[in-house]
Amino acid sequence: YAIAECFYVQKKYKEALAEYRRVADNYPKGDMAPSALFKAGLCHQKLKENDKAKKVWKELLEKYPKSDEALQAKARLG
Repeated sequence: YAIAECFYVQKKYKEALAEYRRVADNYPKGDMAPSALFKAGLCHQKLKENDKAKKVWKELLEKYPKSDEALQAKARLG
């Protein structure tokens, strides 16, 4: 997750996206999984891939409906 954050801050969104996905996919029960999915959506948005961002946020809502990130995703989905 920290590697993903470093890439995100450097505006290397493709690299950050890959690392956020790795966290979410490899550690689905981990504390950082909801955040990783939310940030993956933000990466897609920065890459002008809005449909993919929405898909990731919907995945977040399905998997972690009670997370703080789910509330943020809901707000972004409208």
